Amino acid sequence: MADCSALEAEGFIASLPRPGDFDKARENVEHFVAHHAKEGNKLAFVTSGGTMVPLEMNTVRYLDNFSTGSRGAISAEQFISNGLCSDIPPQILLLVTLSQNIDSTQTDLLEVSPSGDVVMTTREAIKPVLSKYKIVLSCNKLLLIGYSSLFDYVHYLQLITKLVNNINSIVFLAAAVSDYYIPPEDMSEHKISSPSLKLELQKVPKLLGIVNNDWGPLAYVVSFKLETDSAVLSERARNALRHYGHQLVIANTLSTRKSQVLIIERDKEEVSIVLSPEEAEKGGVIEEKLVGQVCKRHGIYINGLG
Repeated sequence: MADCSALEAEGFIASLPRPGDFDKARENVEHFVAHHAKEGNKLAFVTSGGTMVPLEMNTVRYLDNFSTGSRGAISAEQFISNGLCSDIPPQILLLVTLSQNIDSTQTDLLEVSPSGDVVMTTREAIKPVLSKYKIVLSCNKLLLIGYSSLFDYVHYLQLITKLVNNINSIVFLAAAVSDYYIPPEDMSEHKISSPSLKLELQKVPKLLGIVNNDWGPLAYVVSFKLETDSAVLSERARNALRHYGHQLVIANTLSTRKSQVLIIERDKEEVSIVLSPEEAEKGGVIEEKLVGQVCKRHGIYINGLG
């Protein structure tokens, strides 16, 4: 993906259709951020899930990636559980694909009754998750913003990053952003009908540098680097850290992303986080260790600027 200037980023975003509920979402985010800024609370803005690329304006067909949104959703749960190095848990602003939810164990709520109907059930293992979920919602500590497409995601990313721009904020970019798209002016208005289909995709401008340097220069920005070759992972993650100026890069390979990640930080040795088979068997998730490390480093960051 090609880098772009702040002006080019503005032009790119302006060329994309806005989500239908953008104005309502902006109002909700403004109220959420203003309330917690007044209270002096810390914020974690987490992006989660894939970014679908529509092929038609009235979308029937689309391109998608492998992301299920589990890393962002589980990380949001861990931010709530761990707090940001304080006794006060963080306020979570979660930008999540509409097919996902912060409750990563939601499928465990479903059972089939003897009559064949799908019914809700409460299992002992997930009661703590549901309890925390209800508490943070009732106390205005969690705001969910849903999106479907790359177009929606880019609009919300710009809006929310600008609104949470504060040293007390973590911008945790766990969403899997598409590398290519079809510009709206090149898209068919209605369902494509053709015996064969040839697509010409354009590169999505690289917005990672804009997030850190223009939209959220005061925030603690954490981005992710995914590779399929472990031999190049560390070097490419460090290159990304230098190039985009983020505070932290989380690096992982596709095959081991649920059991091992690298934390790459400026002027420091990389830290490897591993989830053992025994920990996984007991229901552990690597995001618990990962978010704990992010929280620790964010606290150091705040103290260094204070």
